[in-house]
Amino acid sequence: MREDAAHALVLAIDWPRFLSQRAGVAESALFRAVAGDAAAASAPAASGPAASAAPGVRQRLQGLPSGQRRAALVAYLGERTLQVLGLDADTHLDPRAALKDTGLDSLMAVELRNALAKAFAQPLPATLLFDYPTLDALAAHLLRALGLEERAAVPAAPAPAPAIDDMAELSDEEAEALLLRELDGGTPETS
Repeated sequence: MREDAAHALVLAIDWPRFLSQRAGVAESALFRAVAGDAAAASAPAASGPAASAAPGVRQRLQGLPSGQRRAALVAYLGERTLQVLGLDADTHLDPRAALKDTGLDSLMAVELRNALAKAFAQPLPATLLFDYPTLDALAAHLLRALGLEERAAVPAAPAPAPAIDDMAELSDEEAEALLLRELDGGTPETS
C-alpha cells in the first residue's frame, strides 16, 4: 500500500484491526466501501490505542495538573507510535530512544505526524519527527506548541535586608553574614 504497485490477491483480512492500525485509512471511500460496517466500527469509537486518538487529547491534557502532563503525553505518543508501527500495545518504547531505531521510517513518520495533527487539531511541520526524534523531545515540543508546558515554580522573593536602623541591633556575625549575602547574591554558609 505504501508503494505505487498493483497486485491482485485474495486474502482474509481482519478489517477492524487493519483499519485501527492505519490512521485516516478508515475515512477513505475505498476502504469504507470494502470494509463496510467494519470500517465504521473501527473508526473513532474503537477501543485501545485508536480510541485515545479521539479529538479531545488537548482538553484531557489541560485537565491534568501541569506536573502530570508530560508523562501523560509521552504515554499517548507511545501508544500512537506503536499503532503506526503495528506493534502490540504492551510493547515498551524507551522515551529517550530515537524513533527511527524502533523501525519508524519516513512514511510512518508522516503518518504519525498527520495523526497527531488531527488529534490536536493543529498543523504540525512535515519535519516534526526528524526535528524531535524521541518521544521525550516530541512531548516537550508539543507541550510548548500547545501552550501546556509546566510552569516553573516562581522562586520566593528574598527576605528584604534590614533597614539601617535595625542594623545597629545586629551582632558582628549577623552583620558579616548579611554583607556576604549581599556580595554573593546568595545566602552565606553557616559553620
